[in-house]
Amino acid sequence: DTMNWEFINLLYEKVKNNKYYKKLREEVPIIGTWGDAEYGVLNGDKENNLKESYKQYYLDFLDTHTLDQRRNYVNMGIYSTYSFGTGIHTVRFILLDLKYNQTSYLKEVEKYDMLGEDQWNWLENIFKLTKETYTFICISNQILPNDRFIIKKWYSGSRKRLFDLIGKYKRNGVIFLSGGLGFAQILKTFCPLPKIGYNLYECTSSGLSHSNKFSSYINNIYHNDYLIENTNFNGINFGEVIINWGEEKNNINNS
Repeated sequence: DTMNWEFINLLYEKVKNNKYYKKLREEVPIIGTWGDAEYGVLNGDKENNLKESYKQYYLDFLDTHTLDQRRNYVNMGIYSTYSFGTGIHTVRFILLDLKYNQTSYLKEVEKYDMLGEDQWNWLENIFKLTKETYTFICISNQILPNDRFIIKKWYSGSRKRLFDLIGKYKRNGVIFLSGGLGFAQILKTFCPLPKIGYNLYECTSSGLSHSNKFSSYINNIYHNDYLIENTNFNGINFGEVIINWGEEKNNINNS
């Protein structure tokens, strides 16, 4: 069922009126992608008939410019990319939309897909045309674990397709940033992936205002082979990535 827009709007206003969030908006650029609440449907996919309206509401919350192409193209979703820094001290953020064109696991068994072809083509062009030192791929569902309920994990074909794209374009320094689960973790692949040449890391952080009270129980049921020992945290949390440009190692911390 679609969530009530008036209720979601109240939550948006509450966040925007928070004195700490106001200060954050004044000091740094705010970028983001959406999860269940912003999309208006729990575990929603492309079958949400109100998704275009909810997209506009979310772009309003992000203070997106009226000429932003996402506002003016139907069926585009809210995926976006940003580059920060200069020279070798550059990072790129790629914010994927796992809602707007995700196929339904209830209706399209033969063609499960997380992104939709337009977003896949857009993503491949980013890999083809840009060369930042680090690339942070921001997603609303964890991608490394493959032992979750189907509604809370990537479809295996899309997961492989993304890894193949990273390997195809020799994209170095890729790190996944994810949320939406109500707890924090740092994950790592078993060993360097053959086509990519290095381990992939994923930092999951949520939520800033609330946590999943059943997360400990859930995590005990679902053993996570990718979890780095002692990095699981079940309380309110936020994530911070610190890049030490002058050192060989980089720190990735969840607080």
